[in-house]
Amino acid sequence: MKTPLREEGSPIAELIRIGLTVLIALAFVVLPRMAKSTPFDESATVYLLLPEAPRAPLDEAVYRISAELRAVGFEIERRNLNPPKAPSSVDLGEESEGALEESSPDGATQVGFDVIRVAPRIELDSKSELLEIRAYSEPDATPLVQTMRWDEVESAEVIAIRAVELLRAAMLQSLRDERTRASPSSVVVRFTGHRQQESPLKPQVIEAASHSTQEPSKRNGRSERPLKWIVATGAGIYGEGSNTTPQLSGEILGSLLFGAFFVGASLDGSVLPLSWSLSEGNLDVRQLSLHWRGGVRMPCPSRWECHLGAAAGYHGLFIQSKSSAGQSATTVRHAGLLLSGDALIARFWNNGLGLFSHGRVGALLDAPSAQDDPSAGPLGRPSYNVTAGIAFRSDL
Repeated sequence: MKTPLREEGSPIAELIRIGLTVLIALAFVVLPRMAKSTPFDESATVYLLLPEAPRAPLDEAVYRISAELRAVGFEIERRNLNPPKAPSSVDLGEESEGALEESSPDGATQVGFDVIRVAPRIELDSKSELLEIRAYSEPDATPLVQTMRWDEVESAEVIAIRAVELLRAAMLQSLRDERTRASPSSVVVRFTGHRQQESPLKPQVIEAASHSTQEPSKRNGRSERPLKWIVATGAGIYGEGSNTTPQLSGEILGSLLFGAFFVGASLDGSVLPLSWSLSEGNLDVRQLSLHWRGGVRMPCPSRWECHLGAAAGYHGLFIQSKSSAGQSATTVRHAGLLLSGDALIARFWNNGLGLFSHGRVGALLDAPSAQDDPSAGPLGRPSYNVTAGIAFRSDL
């Protein structure tokens, strides 16, 4: 004789009981998670809640709202916003067999505001000076609210448009945040235009490529703190000593710019000689100087360069004496260390070209002088050169 399943100790009965226990446990775990996302019905109902005695524009506005939503495919239910207090609360989002309802003379169903937990819904709350429009896509969600002053309300059409768009925005926000679900064919999707998009693919980062993208930024670090250079050439005047008349000179200049500092070099020389008259003849003096310069870039607009610094370097004097007695001319070369102050100002344009002016004023440490006329003063004290010309600035 076979043992019945209900008999105690039956292994089959034990398996059935274990299976039922597992199913119940899974139901307690899975169902709450499924309940987090409230589905929209295929034929969703929109509830319109408004005061018991609405102002004249609201009646027409409700008519327009209902017409537009029905045209999309919604079912419309009109409810009273503030009916008499109901003795208990009912969730109208579920089956409404037990809902406490009253029938108004016009046949509309009135439910207490404290029991209205339906979704979606539009509430038109008429106050003394304000009209407040609230749109819900979920029963207990935070509504989207728009407030209008009655003296600013142009027409019922304006109220209807704002209410419908507010509801559309609330539904779309719910779908995007995945707080609610709707099938692609539902009226809610048609109304909001929402399309479920696949989650974008995460960009695949290739290790080798990431290094290659970082290396140029290291190699091109100069682009963040650019190193610039300047070359310039021009003509000007120079002088050697206090009793000489300035003569024409030429200069070539180059500088590297490091943030707020500059370093560079300049080569300047005489084009026409200085003439120094003596008691027994005169002297013709030419000069050639090579200076190393450095200093600070003063604050200037971006198209300008303003340098202030010092210069030191070789200063050569080529002295040719001419005797009034008709003796042959003799040439003497004198070289020494020249220390001077240095200043430059330049203006550049978009193509890098510009104009500049550069000057130096200093003294030759070992300055020569004419032995037979000490009153003439030494050559090279002071020594000055002022130049203006064309410059070019570029980034390295």
